[in-house]
Amino acid sequence: MYRLTVPSPTPAQGSMEKIYHAIARRGASGPVSVCPAEMAAAAVRLCHTQSCGKCVPCRIGLRVLAEELDKIAAGTATEKTLAEIESLASAIHGGADCAIGTEAAALVLEQLPVLKRDAEAHAAAPARPRPFSPCRARPAVRPVWTSPGT
Repeated sequence: MYRLTVPSPTPAQGSMEKIYHAIARRGASGPVSVCPAEMAAAAVRLCHTQSCGKCVPCRIGLRVLAEELDKIAAGTATEKTLAEIESLASAIHGGADCAIGTEAAALVLEQLPVLKRDAEAHAAAPARPRPFSPCRARPAVRPVWTSPGT
C-alpha cells in the first residue's frame, strides 16, 4: 500500500516565501508612477538570476534584454533599440526551455507599447541626475480599492 506524504517546506523555502510576500506588498503599496523601463529591466534581471542558465535564450538573452531596457531608462534608446528589444524578447519567448525565460519575455512583449512611449519621454527630457525620471514626472494614478462584495 502506498502512503501519501506532504513534504513540509525547508527553512530556506520558508524564508524565500516571506521575501516574495514582502516584495509583493511593497510593489502593491509602492509608488504608482515608477518608470516602466526600470521595472521591466529589474524583472528581467531577477529572472536572469533565477534561471538555471542551460539554454542560450536565458543565459545570454535575458542579460542582453535587460541591458537594452536600461538604454530606455538612460534616454539613449533609438527606434533600432526598440526593434531589438522586440526581436530579442520574441526570440527568448519562443526559444527558452523553461517558464522563467518565457515569462520574462512575455512581460516585456506585453509592455512594449508602454516602453515605446516611455523611450520617447526619456529621450525628450533633458539629462537630469537620478532619481529623476520623466516617467515619474507624470501625475500618479492611484488605484481605487473596492471590496469583493461591491
